[in-house]
Amino acid sequence: MLEFHHNDHNGKTRTIRAKSTDLRTIEISLRKKLNKEFLHDDWCNFFTTISCSVPTCNVCKIMHVPFHFDIEVHNSAIKITNVVAPKKYVYCYGKSKECREMSRGRKMNPNSAKFISLVMEMSEDDAKVWIRNNNKSSFYKENHASSDAYRESQSRSLEWFKKKYGDAIGLKKFEELIQKQNHSRSLDGYIEKYGIAGGERHQTYRMQKDTMSYAGFRNRNPEMPPAELRKLWMQRSKSVGLTRERFVEKHGIEKYLNCMKTRLAGRTTVSKWSLSLIEKIKEILGDAPHTEIRYGLKNELCIHDIENRRSYYYDLYVGMPTRKLIIEFNGRKFHADPRLTENRDEWKNPFNHGLSWDDSFAYDKTKLDLAAKLGYEILVVWDFESADLILNKAKEFIHGK
Repeated sequence: MLEFHHNDHNGKTRTIRAKSTDLRTIEISLRKKLNKEFLHDDWCNFFTTISCSVPTCNVCKIMHVPFHFDIEVHNSAIKITNVVAPKKYVYCYGKSKECREMSRGRKMNPNSAKFISLVMEMSEDDAKVWIRNNNKSSFYKENHASSDAYRESQSRSLEWFKKKYGDAIGLKKFEELIQKQNHSRSLDGYIEKYGIAGGERHQTYRMQKDTMSYAGFRNRNPEMPPAELRKLWMQRSKSVGLTRERFVEKHGIEKYLNCMKTRLAGRTTVSKWSLSLIEKIKEILGDAPHTEIRYGLKNELCIHDIENRRSYYYDLYVGMPTRKLIIEFNGRKFHADPRLTENRDEWKNPFNHGLSWDDSFAYDKTKLDLAAKLGYEILVVWDFESADLILNKAKEFIHGK
């Protein structure tokens, strides 16, 4: 029977006995039993008394890091000889204030060059080389052939689960994930995590969709000084906010555009006047070769201006083998007619009284310029023009080139 003698945090001498002679088994058993007696700081004090130093974080240089110890056996007595950090990252995982501030209140990303440079005490350039040579994690982009392959590896969709586990098990695991996510965002889930009062408060914030606003932060932290609160809010918003750039990087430009189209669908209206003319223009189109025709509510051509973060809808789009045609049907009440030279200040959009003639004209010009820049040919017709005139213009526009 092997024995380990030590003083606990109250100074009393205690003895731990081990039946096994395997050093690794003894260490695990010893750790479990000592864990019942010591908190982390007490561990550090204990190791100091037996002349063993505990590694400190390479980032903050203050907090002790997770560790394990080496042991020896002499004449049935167990002796701890050395304390080492078990991982290659000598990091306290944000336990100190300095580390939390450096990582914006969260654990630092262990796949980043900045993190590696700090914990491994090397330059960021050397850290990038180290990551390429040592990091085989699927979370590291460089380990994937393309950005699409990286995004697919990070997805937790039903297809991902089926591909990894097979149809039956994949479906089951996917449903378990959805249930877990739904529970974590439910009142019961919040109560489990924050208690009754805190859970009800978080549920209220969630239902009001006020979890990321400054007002929401202020309500959750009423005692925090305003300057500190605003700093915390800005750090949090910057770290987790799903900006356009992050969305495109994570999901790709096509998914971003589709999401924008879905979000904006239904926000436009289609006049009966334009629809009646479009039906007649379709007759004019006749047998002319065309690959696509789009018009009507929720079926209009949408072009998203990535630079200005706006989406524009066009009344009628006709795709032809060598041409892309757009016809815009403008009503003088709703669009700024450039031929109007007098009393422009009195012009008001009936749906938006705050929209001036200049604003409306600038919006339409930007919309048409964007389409023209992308190779679309554009015809604009007005509601004060006769139907015959509009149809003749459309006929020349479609067949005249």
